Amino acid sequence: MLERFSQIQPKVIVSVNAVHYNGRVHNHLDKLRQVVAGLEDLQKVIVLPFVPEAPCDLTGIPNAYALGFSTPAMSSWRTLV
Repeated sequence: MLERFSQIQPKVIVSVNAVHYNGRVHNHLDKLRQVVAGLEDLQKVIVLPFVPEAPCDLTGIPNAYALGFSTPAMSSWRTLV
C-alpha cells in the first residue's frame, strides 16, 4: 500500500480508526502510522471514528485530526472542525 501512495504523493489521507469484520474490531491506526511515516509530502491525516469504542490514540501520526463523535474513548483526540 505504501508503494502505491508513494507514487501519487498525496497531501491528505483520510482513514477510519477501525472496522468491524467477522465479528471483531480491527484497528487501522497501526497501519496508518506505517503509511504516514513513509510519506514525506503528507500534510494532513484525517481520521473518521468509524468504530467509536475502538482505541483512538493518534500519537505518532503527525498532523492527525479526528472528525466526528465525542465519546470518552476519544477524549484524547484533537478535533478538526
